[in-house]
Amino acid sequence: MVQKGDTFSLMEVARDAVQRHVLNDGESYKTIKSDQKRYILACKDDKCGFRIRVSNRRKSGPAITVLKAHTCRPSTHYKNKRAHSIKYLIKHHRASIINNPRITAAQILSNKRLNYYNDISYKQAYRTIQAVLLKMYSNKAASFTKFPAY
Repeated sequence: MVQKGDTFSLMEVARDAVQRHVLNDGESYKTIKSDQKRYILACKDDKCGFRIRVSNRRKSGPAITVLKAHTCRPSTHYKNKRAHSIKYLIKHHRASIINNPRITAAQILSNKRLNYYNDISYKQAYRTIQAVLLKMYSNKAASFTKFPAY
């Protein structure tokens, strides 16, 4: 959970923390501005007062300067696509996939539903497994190019 005044080491860490905070609450957002100086999020509903702003200060680094809660109805966030993105799913399920590379998509679906109260499609669970395995085993040809020439 993030709060107003929280500081971070890098802007990327701040972005990740803010995105996790919003998505873990089951809410959605749209990015207004994203660069090295600031990161601004707002609600998909223009009438909602939700806003998070992370400003990169020279002395203290990135810090949350504005944090306003959602004022819209929960139905606005129903079936939020960002909560189903591979990037978000990998962060939650990387450890279980690495622990058991033969894990099935049905097990990922069950884990997501029981631990995070979020239903995802079978295809998204399968893609998550494939993405983690691809990173884990990567390309063999690229691995051999790292060896010095014999």
